[in-house]
Amino acid sequence: MQVPNKGGELELWDFGIKTKKEYLKLAEGSYGIKKSKLPKPKLIIKPKIGEIILFNPQNLHCIAKSSNKRITASCFIGYRGNKYPLTYWS
Repeated sequence: MQVPNKGGELELWDFGIKTKKEYLKLAEGSYGIKKSKLPKPKLIIKPKIGEIILFNPQNLHCIAKSSNKRITASCFIGYRGNKYPLTYWS
């Protein structure tokens, strides 16, 4: 798709927010969680064109600011057991 020269990294944490109360405490009423209230990300990935990155979206994640456009496509992939194919949707 398109990757910026600077920025646009996928930042991943190894935990998620379990309750609305916990979310509101970190978000302070705004959309999203303030990164200043979080530990450093567990992993930072700089995507390359044509690369697929799979991660658990229930864990906290964000995209770093970039110097120019970053164009991606995303979807969810569901596993329903060995007898069924993977299901995907967005």
